[in-house]
Amino acid sequence: MKKIIKLGLVLTLGLFITGCSDSNASETISSQSETIEAQKLTNEEQNATISSLEKTIESLEKDKKADEVTKKNGEETAPAALKDQQEEQKKVQAEQQRKEQETQAAEEKRIAEEKQAEEQRLAQEADAAKQAAEVQAQQDQQQAAQVVAEPTQGQTVYITATGSKYHTHKCGNGVYNPATLEEAQARGLTPCSKCY
Repeated sequence: MKKIIKLGLVLTLGLFITGCSDSNASETISSQSETIEAQKLTNEEQNATISSLEKTIESLEKDKKADEVTKKNGEETAPAALKDQQEEQKKVQAEQQRKEQETQAAEEKRIAEEKQAEEQRLAQEADAAKQAAEVQAQQDQQQAAQVVAEPTQGQTVYITATGSKYHTHKCGNGVYNPATLEEAQARGLTPCSKCY
């Protein structure tokens, strides 16, 4: 407020010193008066805001004191409530541990069953592979015995007019003529590496 008044005086003196006319001075004084009034209103609003903030601070301090009193009263009853809460927590933890143990036991049982099933499957596959190998070996032996038992004489082979090999079937390009194995060997032909 004092600043506003000082400002008004400084401006008034400034106008007098500079030698302004009365009409300019009165206009300046009226505009300064308006400015001073506006600043007074602003000051009043600021004072109201400050007052409101002070009331809010007092209210917060009262709430804080009330909380401290409630806390002190709560501390007196807290040991019994704390014991009850701790016992409840222990019960909950014990129940959780029991459930975890049951879950772990069930998981271990499931894993053991899966492992046993996998071992049985592998054993069955091994037996099946062994039997298949035995059957294949018997078939191979029978085929070998058949080939040895069949006379090679009179066997039909295929030859070309200019070739040096004999074949069991048409093997490549060219004209193949049937002949007996003895004929092909008599001509000095050797077996085809693809066919035999």
